[in-house]
Amino acid sequence: MIRAVRWLALAAAVLACAATDAAAQPVAGAFEVPTGDWEYRWFTRSDPGGDVRREPATGYLKLNASGWHDQSRTADGTTILSTGQYRTEGHVLYLPRTDMDNGGRMAVDTFAVRRIGDRIILWQQHGEAVVEYILAAPGAPAEPAVVPGLIPPIHAFVQSVTFFESDGGPLPRPRRRYATEFRADSVRYMNVQIDLSHPITLADGTLFVDCSFEHVEPGDRFALEWDGQVRRGNSSSGLSTGMGRADPGAWRPGTYRVRCTVEGVEAPEARFIIR
Repeated sequence: MIRAVRWLALAAAVLACAATDAAAQPVAGAFEVPTGDWEYRWFTRSDPGGDVRREPATGYLKLNASGWHDQSRTADGTTILSTGQYRTEGHVLYLPRTDMDNGGRMAVDTFAVRRIGDRIILWQQHGEAVVEYILAAPGAPAEPAVVPGLIPPIHAFVQSVTFFESDGGPLPRPRRRYATEFRADSVRYMNVQIDLSHPITLADGTLFVDCSFEHVEPGDRFALEWDGQVRRGNSSSGLSTGMGRADPGAWRPGTYRVRCTVEGVEAPEARFIIR
């Protein structure tokens, strides 16, 4: 028998949702600088009110392996020219510009960076807005090919799908014990955790997660859906929630196959066993 139900329906039938894990810790360390020649293609501005504007951008960015750059960028009605030494810190790229700020110091463009195939994406926090530039290798088409496994809103990839049990309340990451086998006479709440790797996020956001659980032996299925939180300043995120009840016995013995999507993008299939 197949039961396709939303998690909210399960909650009404004595199962309850465990706590949601908002985000993993920020990841430090240098990234590989996308050296070579790049062409500006698109500019996107997202305002706090939810307005999103996209327009073509033109120009070039040249990054030399020795630490020098040369740039000409026209977007949002503004042309920027710059040349000189760039620097990196974590996943951030700093490009000094030739114009000066009010204190007479050289202005600096600060970008979070991600390279995906023949594209690089640059993000900036611009006051309360977030701006994004997309650059392409010379000769590449205007729109990139679809990258398998890429979650577009934050240019993320799924790193892992894991499971842990809890008592139904918040469980900090250091206390979680990940496993693929659990005891039927003791497990209460089963949690699924999806870890993502992505560029530094410049604003808080949510990602819709949909997981299908199949109890393989009887063929029963049920669904678990939630909005996973992504926090500003992180370059990895953990999306997790769970279900079960206060007393053991909600989980029948057998193998459970779990298939999840994040914003419609499939994560690797995972399994756990209740013995």
